[in-house]
Parts: sequence; structure tokens; C-alpha cells
Amino acid sequence: MSISASLAGFHTSIRHVVAVDGTFLKAKYLGTLFIATCKDGNNQIYPLAFRIGDSENDASWEWFLQKLHDALGHIDDLFVISDRHGSIEKAVHKVFPHARHGVCTYHVGQNLKTKFKNPAIHKLFHDAAHAYRVSKFNFIFGQLEMIDPRTSRYLMDIGVDRWARSYSTGKRYNIMSTGIVESLNAVLKNARDLPVLQLVEELRNLLQKWFVTRQQQAMSMSTELTMWADGELRSRYNMSATYLVEPINSKECNVNYAGISAQVNLDTRSCTCQQFDLDHIPCAHAIAACRFYNISCYTLCSKYFTTKALLSSYSKCIYPTGNEIDWVVPNHIRDKVVLPPKTRRPTGRPRK
Repeated sequence: MSISASLAGFHTSIRHVVAVDGTFLKAKYLGTLFIATCKDGNNQIYPLAFRIGDSENDASWEWFLQKLHDALGHIDDLFVISDRHGSIEKAVHKVFPHARHGVCTYHVGQNLKTKFKNPAIHKLFHDAAHAYRVSKFNFIFGQLEMIDPRTSRYLMDIGVDRWARSYSTGKRYNIMSTGIVESLNAVLKNARDLPVLQLVEELRNLLQKWFVTRQQQAMSMSTELTMWADGELRSRYNMSATYLVEPINSKECNVNYAGISAQVNLDTRSCTCQQFDLDHIPCAHAIAACRFYNISCYTLCSKYFTTKALLSSYSKCIYPTGNEIDWVVPNHIRDKVVLPPKTRRPTGRPRK
């Protein structure tokens, strides 16, 4: 199930980073709810598609992602994030061969906690995964390698470009985990107890509410950027207050702070610290350069973080399905016999 209002917003105003995951259902026939979701310019959950199936396996993930591909069409810079489930990896490579596939840093971190019981490793992994500069990553990863070579081999086998921000080859922005799906799972905690028809209606109703409230929220914003992006930019602006700018030419400069320098190019929207390049929001060095050249740093932010884009994301309406008695159902659909899935209830008395 995919709502056309979500698809329209995704194509025009949403970063092309899709997080996918599955969560178990708790009604009579059990099963799994598959979810594909994104983040809007205000860093909020933006659900894209749902699927109800038996369990997480090769066939079910391939079917879900194929339907998602049919709904989205070809997306040039698509980035898919998931946990390390083997079926997801196979399906992404088969259905979206041109997309980049990253793994959720939270899930990798949890796996490290299970396999290697050293808390120092977990901290170093988190710092390495979120580092912007390759040099910083190499320094932290070198420390991790010295403490436990087995951990470094495990992480290298996953593929550094799949979990480390500094080595990422696609447009991942600031989305490092599938936390947006986990958050949606928490919202749907009670809905997962419902029979299928009521569950689907609950999903549609949730999206209808979100689209209305967020459209009103976007209309009330007086800033050029969304509240979240504006807050990010302001915190970086405050950091840049004491930075020293040395011009190279009309668009390039060297920015110094506490003995560490970074080279900024406002034309290509890049900085050697890599934060500007990866987040697509000016870093503190770029903001210092903007102040020196008297250029508005707001114009250098990605269009996805503008209030205009946020409004566009929620511009379409989601309507109720009306009374079931009034539905016009084609005969070829009405004649279909849908059998219940083959499930085995757990032994013992149900807790509910």
C-alpha cells in the first residue's frame, strides 16, 4: 500500500534516502508489516509504503521492493538503508541495481555489543561511523584495530562504505540509521494488534492526520528553512564566530580555528572538513566564508531543507475511504478468494 500524496511529495520535495524494515504483527494470523519510510526537510518521519506478508524472507522482500520500484520509478540518486538482513541485501541489489545500499549504524553497534563485550569498542565504532573527515576516521579506526583486530575485520567485511559516513559513496545526508522506521513501529504499537483491514485503515488515518498538521505547521513557519534545518544552521553559525578567513580567490578561502584549517569552495558547495559535502547544509567553515564574502548561507542549503519544499511535501490531501457499502469494487477483485496465511499459533494460553 502506498498513498499517492506520499509518492508525489517524495518525487518533488523529499531526500531520496529510503529506510526499510519489517516488524511483526500480533493479531490472529500474525505475519509481518514491511515499511519503507523517509525523512522530510524538518527531520520528521515521512512514510512511503507498507506491505503485509508472512515473514521476512527472500521472496517477501523482493516482492515488496519490486512494488516499491513500480510505484517510484527509476530514481538516479536513491540510497536505501536497512539492517543487515540477508534477504534485504539480495532484494536491493536485484530490484534497485543502481541504488546505493547502506547499513544501519545502530544495528551494527548492537551486533558489536553481542559479539564483542568491550564497551570501548562500541564508543570507537560510533565515533568512526559518524566522522566526516577520512583522516579522523582512519585515526579512530586505527585505535579500534589496536584494541581488538577481530572487531576491525568484522567491520571491514561488512564494507566500510556501507556504514562509515566519511567513505559513503552516495547521498546519505545525515541519515545513519533506520531509527525512523523504529519510531514508526513505536507509533503503530497498538495498531499491530488489529486485523488487517483495520490496520490498513489505521495507517491511512495516521497519514491523513500527519499531512494536515504538518501542512499547517509548515504554513506557520516564517523562516526560509524548516525549523530543524534553521536550528542546525544557527548552531553552526555560533560556532563560526571566532573562525579566521584567509581568501584564496572570489569563491575559495582557507578557514582557521584553533590551529586546524579547512578549505572552502562556495561555488562547488564543498569544504575539506566534508560536513558541507555530506549534510548539504553549510558547515561552520562555510558559514564563516559566507560572512567574509557577504553571501547568505541560506542560499547554499539543499532545496530539501526549505520551508517551501516542506509545504510541497504535504500539499496533497489524503481522503477517507468512505463507507464500505458505497465502495465500487471491480468483479475481478471481488471474485478473488483470499485464504488466511499458514501460521502456527504459539503453544500455551495467549497473554491477551
